Amino acid sequence: MEFLRKISRIGISTFIPFVLLAKLENTYIPYRENLIPPGGEVTIYDIKLFFSLTMPTLFAAACIIQYILIIPVWDKIMAKKANPVIVIIITLSLIGTISFALSYLVWERANGTVILFKSIMILAFTQVLYWVINISTLFLLDKFYYKKTKYLIPQ
Repeated sequence: MEFLRKISRIGISTFIPFVLLAKLENTYIPYRENLIPPGGEVTIYDIKLFFSLTMPTLFAAACIIQYILIIPVWDKIMAKKANPVIVIIITLSLIGTISFALSYLVWERANGTVILFKSIMILAFTQVLYWVINISTLFLLDKFYYKKTKYLIPQ
């Protein structure tokens, strides 16, 4: 039973953010014929194109990361073995570092730092939104599973 619980936690907590982000993307980002970014800038249209082309691969990678890294860290946090403030600081700094690195890779210096800053903000917003939904889903799943097992086990 524990194996099924772990698989459902991985699958559901990864699937729900993907579906919600895809819905937000299809609802609020209009279709555009010319998807070539202006001068090395990461735009919302680039993210939409990237996700539409690589979604199955990204979902598989997200499930693997969820299994190897996120679920064990989440279980330690919920068991009060890790300091949540330190975990949040580390997570936010990782998100910022990844956003900066990806934006810097596609940035052209001739465009100025405003384009770089906009790219960093778009990538950081997307990642933060994904992780907020992911962590909220994990929290709700754990609450559901705890409530279920609490009534099934006689005390």
